[in-house]
Amino acid sequence: MSVLKAFAWSTKYVKWFGASIFHSSEDTENLKIITGSWQQRVWEAEMFADPDVIQFLKDEKVIFTNWKEIMERFNEGVVRN
Repeated sequence: MSVLKAFAWSTKYVKWFGASIFHSSEDTENLKIITGSWQQRVWEAEMFADPDVIQFLKDEKVIFTNWKEIMERFNEGVVRN
């Protein structure tokens, strides 16, 4: 799958669900051993490194976060708009 196809699929997915979790990863032998979804994770890493994708996400005001921040917000009852 090309980076542009992966991006097109991902933006449809995000718009459908309103949010998404991505597990982008570098292509390593260890990654291939620990998960059967290694290729999807590598595509996601390539997608998020693409300058056009980065600009699109900025233009759409996409909020990036991590699990630690999500749990802190959950525990504090804080929602960011």
